[in-house]
Amino acid sequence: MANDERVPGRIGERSLSEGCYSYNEAVTLAATHLKQTGRAGLALHRLQQGWTVRQLLRQFYVIDSGPSWDDPAERQAFQRTLQRSTEAVN
Repeated sequence: MANDERVPGRIGERSLSEGCYSYNEAVTLAATHLKQTGRAGLALHRLQQGWTVRQLLRQFYVIDSGPSWDDPAERQAFQRTLQRSTEAVN
């Protein structure tokens, strides 16, 4: 697992390993990208099915970083981030 200062992966055209992104920044970028690509609904559905945010980021963006525990508060925070990105894009 990468540390919080160097999150590997790619979100859209942005290679995270070329910068210094925190896990929280990567989560925000991912939420925005999921909305822009029309996959926010799919992401929300998987979170409601019990996926962790980490599983979701690994599946969509090959990001293997962040908390390794299943934290409902983390899922709720990501859902709020997804919803905020939805409002920002619309």
